[in-house]
Amino acid sequence: MLLASNPVALVLAPALGALMTVWLNWRGMFVAVALTGLAVSLLYACGLPKVATPVRSERLTRDPLRRVLRSVAVWKICAVNFALNVLIWGFISWLPTYLLKVHGLDLLHVGLFASVPGVAGILGMLTGGWLADGWFAQREKVLLVGAVGVSTVCLIVMLNVSLLPVVLICQALIAFSLKLGFIAVWSLPLKFDDTDASGSTAGVINMGSQLAGVVSPAAMGFLIAASGGQFTGAFLFLIACGMVCISISMTLRGDSETRSAEDLVIEQPR
Repeated sequence: MLLASNPVALVLAPALGALMTVWLNWRGMFVAVALTGLAVSLLYACGLPKVATPVRSERLTRDPLRRVLRSVAVWKICAVNFALNVLIWGFISWLPTYLLKVHGLDLLHVGLFASVPGVAGILGMLTGGWLADGWFAQREKVLLVGAVGVSTVCLIVMLNVSLLPVVLICQALIAFSLKLGFIAVWSLPLKFDDTDASGSTAGVINMGSQLAGVVSPAAMGFLIAASGGQFTGAFLFLIACGMVCISISMTLRGDSETRSAEDLVIEQPR
């Protein structure tokens, strides 16, 4: 539920930004966004209840970042998160250009159809959370592999089928399944037994998604430019990332016997 706010913002922000630009001009829009950010920061600082910090043993509280950095499991999840977000960022950032240049849509229809992944992403995140807590509890790896597999198959279909209705259905399925997979990735560290190193664990894993946000749009742009505006190389790049994501995910240990932080996350030397 919490992470579903991200695709909600992706749907609302372009529309609200365009309206504010028309009403207030671009300077006024920036001021309005800045004031909104300050208001949200104050609400966050003053409105959240204080949570008592649990007492941790000295052995666990000593240098959690170093323990996390020595964890093979955390680096595997970081790599999965990187490959998954390469798919997400590459797909979202270049979808409008793809619809405009390959399918010849006008800007109005590009904007309309480009909002579909945001709505599908909201549904994917909510569905992913429900599945991760229900049918796929302790089996998040299966959910992750299935979600990325559906996205990869849809990319292959988009690469080989040029019918616009098929493309639009595939783009909705890709957005839904990628966000479902995103929830599956983050459900793994959220369910570790020991939360002493949760901040360091989240930082390392999230580094993968931030790095993907830098690499993916640039790599897609380079491949499209290098092929003279053709999207075949870019699609093959995303398909390859999907296969890498699935391959690494298959090596994750997700059963209930390996849920403890010492065994799965920090893996301290014996």
